[in-house]
Amino acid sequence: MGNPKKIIPCITKCSGDRSEKGIDKMFDKIFNTKMFRFVFGIDSVWKAYEVSQKNSPKHRFRQVIVDAIVDSTCMIVPLCIIWFVYEIPLTIEELLYVILIPGLCLFFKIRSLFKEIVRIQSVDLVIQRRRTTSMKNTLEKSRRTSHWEWDETVRMARKQQASIPGWVYKVIVANNILYGMFFLGVVVVQLASISKIDSGCREKFPAWDSCLVKVPFCNDLLFSKSHCNCAVFEVNGHNWTRLPETVTTDMWALKRLVVRHGPLKQIPEGIDEKFERLSVLDMSYNHLSIISERFGDMSHLNQLKLANNMLTSLPHQIWNCVGLFLLDVDNNYIETLPDGISRAVQLRNLFARTTAWVPFRMK
Repeated sequence: MGNPKKIIPCITKCSGDRSEKGIDKMFDKIFNTKMFRFVFGIDSVWKAYEVSQKNSPKHRFRQVIVDAIVDSTCMIVPLCIIWFVYEIPLTIEELLYVILIPGLCLFFKIRSLFKEIVRIQSVDLVIQRRRTTSMKNTLEKSRRTSHWEWDETVRMARKQQASIPGWVYKVIVANNILYGMFFLGVVVVQLASISKIDSGCREKFPAWDSCLVKVPFCNDLLFSKSHCNCAVFEVNGHNWTRLPETVTTDMWALKRLVVRHGPLKQIPEGIDEKFERLSVLDMSYNHLSIISERFGDMSHLNQLKLANNMLTSLPHQIWNCVGLFLLDVDNNYIETLPDGISRAVQLRNLFARTTAWVPFRMK
């Protein structure tokens, strides 16, 4: 039996494999949770200021526009970064976590915005028609215009404001200020500790810089319990025969794990428990000879890339991955795919080319 065609591993970073890593780091610095918390903090303080001012149609219209922009940003920007920058597939449940609340808020704000536009345009239309049909002097037209503007827009806004007790406005203002200060305080605490956490992880794990999305405060805003946690980890060129302990123990939030071009011989046991959130796993160009049956229990796994290894077979449990969309086992020793491929109902891309010396069959 001939050897599979294997590309010589590159010890340095390959230009064709995530050459835009600098861009990833730029996005990581600009579009991270601290930025969103800072925006939320400023937005809350701004709302407190707006509530303390006298109500008017322009004031109300401006606030609805600002809220709609913030909600749209919170819904669109994370999805664009997750998919277009880091290429991480999301499940329906994860997608709802991102878009449900801002989407509902945006829906109600758009409804209010539409009503406000109709109200303002109706008043403007009435004023414009009265101006064109009135045959009286300029002073009288000016008085009529002011009368209509006051009656239809400003007067309604003033009446709404007067119907709400003053103490309610004070509570709303105080709540917005405290809410904004909380987010700004979280940003300050995290910025003060992030450099220490980063240096500590770099001492503990020399490959820490290969983490493209560092999430030391995942599930814990102020006091990180898992400092070296990571969501996207990519290494091209390594000398590991097994994954380092830091990867298997601390990086439980991994969504994308790429370890290519090295002598890796085994995947850790209990991978379904260690990386239960994992969506993309790429261990191409290594020395893997067997993979665990536990892959079938990874419900979030969408892409599995094991090309150019030394695999002789695949466990039939692999088809139990309900979300598996792509499977790449090119250039291995695999002669036959396991039974039960019909269970992989989401599978759309299967790459299983082998060498000319090994006839490939699929049951």
